[in-house]
Amino acid sequence: MARKDDSNLLVRITTALARIDDREAPKLPAAFAPDVKEFRSAVGPLVSAAEKAAEALVARDEALEKVGDADATLDVSLDDLADGVVGAKLGKRTSPFSGLSKYSPSALKNLAYKTEVDAVGLLLEALAKKNPPAAVKTIAAKVQKNAAAVQKLLDAVTGPEARYIKARTARDALVPAASNEAGT
Repeated sequence: MARKDDSNLLVRITTALARIDDREAPKLPAAFAPDVKEFRSAVGPLVSAAEKAAEALVARDEALEKVGDADATLDVSLDDLADGVVGAKLGKRTSPFSGLSKYSPSALKNLAYKTEVDAVGLLLEALAKKNPPAAVKTIAAKVQKNAAAVQKLLDAVTGPEARYIKARTARDALVPAASNEAGT
């Protein structure tokens, strides 16, 4: 048996509701009023849940965008650290973090956010053991501050992500009933 495709169900439902509510469109015969009322009551919860899920998704995406912005700042400070390490002769130009991290600067910057923050912490610990000059310590402190900012914003994503998952789950649970009512 073929599987139903609910991928555009919400679009079809909102389109139908918009056409029903369109004051410029011809009026439906009065005989359809009970059917329209039944349709609205059947799909209304899905439309409402979909709006809540969309709002939760926007909030989650905004939180993730802040993480991305903070990560970009961290990445720039990692470049500064690589330059500082080379300038202090604690690393080679071709491999600034050799002996300090298993990652090159570019590989480090391409890691997933949490993995990058953790790897930066290990890098800074290894660097501190080398007793770098004050200029490098200053850059390392900036890197640590930027990594902490990324971690703080990552932690702040948990709430919006949980709210989005809850809203999406609630929305998806309503799809079968709305799908049956919409005639798919």
